[in-house]
Amino acid sequence: MDDFYAARDNTMPPLPWTNFAPPHTGRIVISETELAQTLTHELFHSLSLSKNQVVHKHSWAEQKDKTHVVVHQIKSCPPGSYTRIGCAKKNSYIGEFMKGFWGRDLNRWYNALVAEPERGQVVGMFRAGKYVNSYAATDPQEDLAESFSNFVFANKVDVRSLAGKKTYFFAGYPELLQIRGHVRSRLASLKTSQSTRLAFSIKDLN
Repeated sequence: MDDFYAARDNTMPPLPWTNFAPPHTGRIVISETELAQTLTHELFHSLSLSKNQVVHKHSWAEQKDKTHVVVHQIKSCPPGSYTRIGCAKKNSYIGEFMKGFWGRDLNRWYNALVAEPERGQVVGMFRAGKYVNSYAATDPQEDLAESFSNFVFANKVDVRSLAGKKTYFFAGYPELLQIRGHVRSRLASLKTSQSTRLAFSIKDLN
């Protein structure tokens, strides 16, 4: 993270791009809030898909017949518990979330995953009030992470909608309420101090 801030402040030489596509030539502007939302989303992926939440399966990414491996892994998990990397454990965040909110849509995602293992996203399923945004409608894991990010940053939630119920789902976990307070307090401090950085890690999520 220190390297990121050094690069942003022009105190570190530009990174080489020999093995990657050329960098964006225009200026990319991202607010502290947008950065915080993205970090919160990705960190919750790490937390909700960790080994104490999911029984990890062998990666199918390097397999020639990815579809066969994915089908086998889905069948090897208890119904409705497959999470792309393994079986959701009982009482896990992702397991409870899928059981409570995905229902028949879970089969649509499984079908999309079998059809295109490397992508595995459902198209055309977004409905306002059902998901917090269109990206959340592509995959239960993205729905979980986007809903958690909304839980952290939203000031008001309409719990009459399914999207609102998904957001409020996390309030049932004291440790996640603690994370919400932690992130929001750090973000608030950014607005009053130029030198304060949004710094939290997986350790803060345990």
